Amino acid sequence: MNVETTVITPIYNSEDFLEETLQSILDQTYTNWESILINDNSTDGSLEIAQRFTQLDSRFKIINKSESGGAAKARNSGIEAAKGRFIAFLDSDDIWLPEKLNEQIS
Repeated sequence: MNVETTVITPIYNSEDFLEETLQSILDQTYTNWESILINDNSTDGSLEIAQRFTQLDSRFKIINKSESGGAAKARNSGIEAAKGRFIAFLDSDDIWLPEKLNEQIS
């Protein structure tokens, strides 16, 4: 099955919010997605949280940057790696309601 939607999330020192953010992706009623998490050289526990989600679900993937480049560059890295027909952006301190992708794709 081809991936229909790529969710791109730049991550920089987001450990206080990241678990809830990634769980909101996992809780989507729409299931044909991949999630690209771009770790922009975080110095807190963000990478470990992201890695835990990649172990929970293979639709999560991490791009690990060795230097911080900011959210725009991180998003561009995600776009370059995206396999989905559609792109959705989710900041690392935001959450989605479970129907968000389903409604957006419709």
